[in-house]
Amino acid sequence: MAGLVAEDGIEVSEADRGCGYGKALLAHWTREMQARGRVCVHSTAAGNEASIRLAESLGYIGYARARSVVCSPREAD
Repeated sequence: MAGLVAEDGIEVSEADRGCGYGKALLAHWTREMQARGRVCVHSTAAGNEASIRLAESLGYIGYARARSVVCSPREAD
């Protein structure tokens, strides 16, 4: 299954946000991955409305809201 999914990790510097660079990059990456038969996943923080709108403008649809948790290693018994 891992070979079927491609997850992006795009980050645009604060000074360059709103210039269209992120959209151009995500659009290009999405086309490339789809041409390779991949299912594209755009992950972002649940509160990052700009990133969510960007993905939706390119046809992505929301399917989940995730929460990450970290578990520290246990000490040996």
